[in-house]
Amino acid sequence: MIIDLKQKGRMLELKNFLEEVCVVLLVKLDMDDSYVEEWVQTPNQNLNMQTPLEVFVEEGILGRVGQLLHWMEIGEADVA
Repeated sequence: MIIDLKQKGRMLELKNFLEEVCVVLLVKLDMDDSYVEEWVQTPNQNLNMQTPLEVFVEEGILGRVGQLLHWMEIGEADVA
């Protein structure tokens, strides 16, 4: 999947999304940093088998992927 966020002027939004993913996965859930890239590119059952990156591109951080990160952070959703 090729995503051209530069043309859409969304590079800052992508940076903020990835920072939020890092905070939840690395800081709150104590995951290995190599897992971040894998997680954003792996279909997720909580996102109707879309990848978190696909959902971010479609809906932004305030969409379903933001909600999933919140539920993961408070222990109400699985990482996978």
